[in-house]
Amino acid sequence: MSVPKSIHHLRILKEFSNKPNKKMTDYERYLINYLSLPTARKIIKELIDENLISCQASTFDKRIKLLTVIESNYDKFI
Repeated sequence: MSVPKSIHHLRILKEFSNKPNKKMTDYERYLINYLSLPTARKIIKELIDENLISCQASTFDKRIKLLTVIESNYDKFI
């Protein structure tokens, strides 16, 4: 298990830990309050690569990606 690299990684884990199957755009909109869109996308990709959140395509529209936080105990990273 790896450790999140910044406060923004922890913000994502905290905000969406109890909200499964949210759209990737919801994650992006949340992070845009703190960062630019390219940086927000980079952080989301890093979390997916580190297996802290999972990504799956929607059953209704394959273009929509649904994200779910796998590691909901974000306190252990603080």
